[in-house]
Amino acid sequence: MSLPSSNPKTLTEKQFPDWQVTGIEPIIKGGSMRSFYRLYRQGKASVIFVAYDPQKTENTLYGNIGSWLTGHGFPVPTVYGENKSENVLWIEDIGKNELGNLHPSERMPAYEQVMRALAHLHGEVTAAWKHAPIPLMPGFDAALYDWEQDYFLNKGLRLGLGKTLSQEEESGFRACFAFLKTTLLRQTPVLIHRDCQSQNILLKPDGNIAFIDFQGMRTGVAEYDLGSVLFDPYIPVFSPDEMDHLLQIYAMAANRRLSEIKPLFFIAAAQRLMQAIGAYGFLGVEKGKTEYLDYFRTAVPRLKTCLAMLPPKIDIPKF
Repeated sequence: MSLPSSNPKTLTEKQFPDWQVTGIEPIIKGGSMRSFYRLYRQGKASVIFVAYDPQKTENTLYGNIGSWLTGHGFPVPTVYGENKSENVLWIEDIGKNELGNLHPSERMPAYEQVMRALAHLHGEVTAAWKHAPIPLMPGFDAALYDWEQDYFLNKGLRLGLGKTLSQEEESGFRACFAFLKTTLLRQTPVLIHRDCQSQNILLKPDGNIAFIDFQGMRTGVAEYDLGSVLFDPYIPVFSPDEMDHLLQIYAMAANRRLSEIKPLFFIAAAQRLMQAIGAYGFLGVEKGKTEYLDYFRTAVPRLKTCLAMLPPKIDIPKF
């Protein structure tokens, strides 16, 4: 990736003359063609320094989206500044406590916060964006749903599972894909996070949550975010009662009926899990990052759970 011309300390003290950087801690965080550092400051709280590659378009959107979301009451780290000529950002350090690391006693209260925050994003924040939009990545359309489904077929089933599909099996999957895509395209689009999973939601020291990695935000189906959160392969599965409880929290906050949400929830969750399984197959097998194969093995049965909730007329081949 393209690195800044100067080191984080030099760039930071030039951008913020009253900040004295006393230490730099690299942060190991995968993907997105970005580098992260925790900067320690004399007499002030630490901040996160982000160097990004602008060739990945969504990386250039983070700062503006973050400031805009903060202004509309959606919980994200404060953006302190950006130097677009150097492709770097300074953002609030909200700690290291990802939702996937929470003690069981903390899990449900935190996820209740997540449901209420997503209802706000899908409702009031979306309304504000429609009134005065800011630049985002292109929204979900037929082509993007097709891409995710092909990713699952090629990198998930063929590469990850090593499955050779007969023409009949592929036709069966294609019929399922068409049902998912057609159903999702009929829904009213809202702003969605797009990668709303436990590694991208942190519990701050004050007990409030904050979302990160929202640079891929775009318009799509609300239930795609809900499926990302509640069928997240990075965390232990929620029980049916826990899932219903959290969906009810969301429904109440969004002023929607649970009976309206649940059928779409399983459809959108299936779509999301297909994308995730494709990514895990690609990373785990093609890129040799074998830790992703554990998530692959977790995601497959969760996808099967979602597919089992589709209408009986959708006959999905076994895998």
